[in-house]
Parts: sequence; C-alpha cells; structure tokens
Amino acid sequence: MTQNLINFRPAEYRPGKEACVVYYVLNPGSGKLVRKRVKINRVHGARERARYALHLCHEINVRLFDGWNPFIEGSEFYSGITVKQGIDEFLKSRRGQVRPDTMRSYRSYLKWTERQMTAQGKLLLPVRAFTAADAEKMAEALSHRPHTATRTYNSYLHFLKSLFNFFISKTWLKENPFARIPVKKAEEKRRTTIPIEVRTQIAGYFMEHGLTPYLYVMQLCYKCLVRPKEILMLQIRHIDYAEKLLNIPAEIAKNHKPRTIAIPPEIMGYLDLVAHHRPEEYIFSEHYLPGHEMKDSRYTARTWAKMRSDLKLPPCYQFYSLKDTGITELLESGVPAKYVKELADHHSLSVTERYMHRTSAKIILSHNNLRLYNFL
Repeated sequence: MTQNLINFRPAEYRPGKEACVVYYVLNPGSGKLVRKRVKINRVHGARERARYALHLCHEINVRLFDGWNPFIEGSEFYSGITVKQGIDEFLKSRRGQVRPDTMRSYRSYLKWTERQMTAQGKLLLPVRAFTAADAEKMAEALSHRPHTATRTYNSYLHFLKSLFNFFISKTWLKENPFARIPVKKAEEKRRTTIPIEVRTQIAGYFMEHGLTPYLYVMQLCYKCLVRPKEILMLQIRHIDYAEKLLNIPAEIAKNHKPRTIAIPPEIMGYLDLVAHHRPEEYIFSEHYLPGHEMKDSRYTARTWAKMRSDLKLPPCYQFYSLKDTGITELLESGVPAKYVKELADHHSLSVTERYMHRTSAKIILSHNNLRLYNFL
C-alpha cells in the first residue's frame, strides 16, 4: 500500500470552465509523477457534473490503490460517454426502427437495468468502467429477483448483451462484459392444450358477456396459428376478400417473413361484416371491433385472464394455448409437420416437432390393439 501511495496522488474534482477530474501517477520512464486529466464538460448541469465527478474519482482511486498504472497498461483511464448517456443513445437509435411493443419491452428492461447500475454506482461512470465482475453482480441480482422465471431471466440477459454490443459498435467498449454469462436452461412450458369441452365453455362465456368479436381473435390463433401480437396488428387492408386470404406482412410477423393464410369460412363470415371499414383500420381495436387504435398483446391477455378467473380455469390454460392446441390437432389429423411449420411460422422444423411427442403417443395408443396382462 505504501508503495502505491508513492506512485500516485488520488483523483480530485476540479470544477470550472474546463471541468475535469485530475490525478497524478508515476511515469516509470522518467520516475516522476505526471498529471492526468479526464474532462467531464460533456456532462450537463453543475449538480449532475459534481455527482458524476464523485463517482469517477472513487472509481479511479480504487484502481490506483489496486496498483493500476496507465503508463504500464499503455492506455488512459476510462473516459468518454457514460452508461446513462449510452442507454439514452441506444433508445434514440431504436426509436422508429422497432415495433411499439418492442420499445415497451426495452424500456421495461432498462428501468431495471438503471436501478441496478445506480445501486452499483456505475450509471454515471464511463461505459468502459463497467467490467465483467459488474455484469456478474447484475446477473446474480436478476437471478434472485422475485418472480423471475428462467425465460424472463434469459430475456433480460439477451437484452443486456445486445445493449453492450451496441456500445461496442459505437467504439465505447472493446469487449462485452456479459458475453461469458450463460443463459439458463429453459423450463418446460406451463401451457397445455385446451380440450373441446373447455373451449366450448370459454366460447359461451364471451358470448354471454357480449364479446363475440373476441371469439374471432381466438379462432385466428387456434385455426390459423396467428400469434396474439400479430392478430392485433392486422388491418383491413391485409384481407384479400376476393381470394379469401389473410396476408401477414414481414413488418408484423415475428420472424420477419411475410406469409399468406387461407381464411376458414367461419372467420371469413365475420371479416365480411367489417369489409366497409377503412383499409388502414385495425381489425381488432377497442372492444375487439375495427378502429384506428392499435392494441397490444396485454389487451388480449387481460381479457383472457378475467375469463379464466371467472370460470376458475387453471393457469396452464393460456391464450397462447390456443395455438398449441391448433398445432397439436393438425399433427394428430395427419397434416405433415413441414406444412404445419409454415402455417405456424416456426423458424425451424425442430420447433414444430416438439409437439409431435405427445401426438405420437396418442396415435400409438389409439391404433394399436394392445392387451395388458396382470403379472401380479
């Protein structure tokens, strides 16, 4: 420690027109203490600049006491854009480039991220001051966050890796501190297929409560295998009335590939009733009627959750279970997996084939004439 004290003078904040943090460190070549400065003029506001300087001084001094010397390492101390500024730039770069629901997810991820970085004292430090050890602390905090499922943990981790890859693309950072943190093994889905008697019960509920249009939202998910987000983004102009087709453009599709779906007669009957609406109107807006306001998937989820609560159905019956049910029944009816894959818009055949294990077991049970003997 004594040697380290001889080799440097601690960092201190010097406000003024050229606000900066100053510290002195030994130059091994000359044997003299040399002044180093980190300019912080880019931080706006005297109070914010002082807070930033306090964090920066602490970070520099910790490293100096640990034996760090920029002359030996051949580089200056971290300088440049702060984590907070980097986050703001990330959001700015994504605005108008991604779907509104994706931006909503980004903001949710960043709200937690900023809270954690503030707790670690890293938010107002330069991006390059964020280390792999800091990333591990964040991952541990996320892992112990209440009600955080494996899928949620992995989603946050993927986002953090993307955020710091953005920083790397801006040359604010050389290596991604989250790169070596592995994702967790995915849990089995809690969803299950919905039997016909339960679907009939659900249909009766919505008819009784005057939400008949919601049944067609359900039908599009169950029979056409369209995702909830995609359904709520569909507009009248996406319906080909002449050919009775539904065109899902790339900007709506999750996998960013356009696809065309044949519309079953029972769904087409309802879509014929809304044909007089303007092409730019959304098919399912407020109260699931055509309108100019695009709803997000939470709107559908809230309606489903209330129904499930009122009917006292188990949590495994989720709205997305309708798509699982449709896929399973198509496979059971003998439709080749490659065609189901295209309709479901799965990115690979292996995703579709996950549904075939239960299907194969049921087919064997129903088609094989097996006699079971009691050996006891």
